[in-house]
Amino acid sequence: ISITDFPKFSGRAKDWLIFERKFTSVAATQGYAYIFAPKAFEPDTNEEDEIYTELSMKCIIYNLLIACIKINI
Repeated sequence: ISITDFPKFSGRAKDWLIFERKFTSVAATQGYAYIFAPKAFEPDTNEEDEIYTELSMKCIIYNLLIACIKINI
């Protein structure tokens, strides 16, 4: 994943829906659509490595979102 793959956000409320759609689309094409799923993360195993990996990927995508927003603000 590269920050350059993601759209830039203008900082204007009127542009949010288009930005969000493009951002989630890029994340989905990279295989991370599940991060934006409405249900909460519920581990089905007790292996902490799997939980850590899942949470780490969520943090990466979230940080990319914040970075995209801050680029143009």
